Amino acid sequence: MQPPRCNAARPRSAVRCATVDTSRAPIIGFTPNTYLVASEHIEHDAAGYFVTNGRMETSAPGLFAVGDVRSQLVRQITTAVGDATTAAIAVERYITELKQQRAVAGVSAELYHKYI
Repeated sequence: MQPPRCNAARPRSAVRCATVDTSRAPIIGFTPNTYLVASEHIEHDAAGYFVTNGRMETSAPGLFAVGDVRSQLVRQITTAVGDATTAAIAVERYITELKQQRAVAGVSAELYHKYI
């Protein structure tokens, strides 16, 4: 059995071909969902969005923010994807730097205990 044909002039659901009431559709991206993080300790703008640098780093070390929780001019999926790409590269570099710092600190501690 084939699904009923939809009238292209009106928005329809692909599942049941029912009219979608767009007047009740939620607007996504205009309320920052930062409740998972104690945001009062992280720099944010007046609307509650996290402020980041170009590497998507927040004011909290090791915390990166992308997409609809980040303070920016445009909130679109394309900017969120770009944010995520930038953050992924920055996170990889951040972790590498941490490992290098810990390795140096470990060697220093080992030499200290060995010779002192």
